[in-house]
Amino acid sequence: MKRMAILLLILCACAVSCTTVQTKAASIPQVQMAEVADCRITMTPVKNNNPFYVAFSFEFENQSGTDLAVDWNRSRYFNNGQNLGRLVARGMEPKQIADGTVPPDIVPAGGTFSRVLAPKELIAWDAIRDRGGPGLDSALSAGKLPSGVNKVVLVMKKDGKELTADLSVDLKIMEVPEEENF
Repeated sequence: MKRMAILLLILCACAVSCTTVQTKAASIPQVQMAEVADCRITMTPVKNNNPFYVAFSFEFENQSGTDLAVDWNRSRYFNNGQNLGRLVARGMEPKQIADGTVPPDIVPAGGTFSRVLAPKELIAWDAIRDRGGPGLDSALSAGKLPSGVNKVVLVMKKDGKELTADLSVDLKIMEVPEEENF
């Protein structure tokens, strides 16, 4: 009887310790929007087939009659109030990123433009030998965005005037027990 109780206790302990957890991420709000000088900007955190967020998708809708230039060299990413630097995207040259000479993206008058960017401090660079040579598009991999308030301050120019837009989302990363089917 005592052996049976001990065996039952061991089985229960194994069942509890063998429960798997799953990482889930949530963004509050799911999409953040700002309007600056007749330009609507949306920022959406993206997962790219991950259980966590790795980048931000930006959509610019320029409703004015003048082009808008987005300056990625001066735009900044913050987490919980701490400035963590610039944002980068596929197609940006590593040397230009390092030198702060990435050309601006132009949102044409009456047009739209979209781009997915990740914080520079949270990316991994592929080795040049792994991508076949310099200048190829697949040079970076985005890492996990941290929980907390994730804010991007965009710096733009229109008609010779500097404009800024602050967009932020609160990212929550939770571990929840996975449902098991017996």
